[in-house]
Amino acid sequence: MSSNSVEPILYIPDFVNEYCDVLKYSPLEMKNVLAAKQWATDGLMSEIAKKITCTGSINQLNDNERDCNLFAKKAAILFPVGRIFPSSKQLEQAAELFCNAWAVKKTHPGNYIGCHYGKSIHSNRCRLHLDQTKRRRI
Repeated sequence: MSSNSVEPILYIPDFVNEYCDVLKYSPLEMKNVLAAKQWATDGLMSEIAKKITCTGSINQLNDNERDCNLFAKKAAILFPVGRIFPSSKQLEQAAELFCNAWAVKKTHPGNYIGCHYGKSIHSNRCRLHLDQTKRRRI
């Protein structure tokens, strides 16, 4: 990170300590119970609230379109490369809160969270059949 940036805080919910006793719960019980919990702590939600859109970045004349450059900048600050979250559930909830505030549809195929209009991680090849006679007609 650059010298001007602030190190992201690791927000660990209070309920995690309750489930640290491995002998008390089976791994499956722990997985199911922890997956149902709210991982977005007050501190994390406060950090997200600082990164949401402001009214000046919404184009009222163009169907309430958001400033894409500002969205990308704020997303890069909130989710920098290498930032650590205590669970994938917290990351998913943080991304959901952030995207909802910006009116962005989040996709979640497997272990990847991305914008619906972003580049697909599944394939970089063209999906059109090489033989034009075998392509679907629109």
